[in-house]
Amino acid sequence: MFFFGYPIYDMRRRLGTRVVSLHVARETTPYYYERLASMSGTNLPDLTEIGYLSDEERLVCANRGGGIAASRVEQFGRDFIEQVTKREF
Repeated sequence: MFFFGYPIYDMRRRLGTRVVSLHVARETTPYYYERLASMSGTNLPDLTEIGYLSDEERLVCANRGGGIAASRVEQFGRDFIEQVTKREF
């Protein structure tokens, strides 16, 4: 599941406060979703958050290792789907 929210600290610190974030979450109990950034486990994908810089019109993503990188949406999607299918998400 994906939902909008405030950016995580690292995203806000590196990119400013004007970032709109899309968080990646997983259902942990019925109707309760937890952000992947807050979870631990080896079967989780690396992508935890996608941010959009409206002034620059570009997408950035945060990953499990704390890294933030800019890329095309097609690359984010391809990497995420590949990891999910390989890691039994």
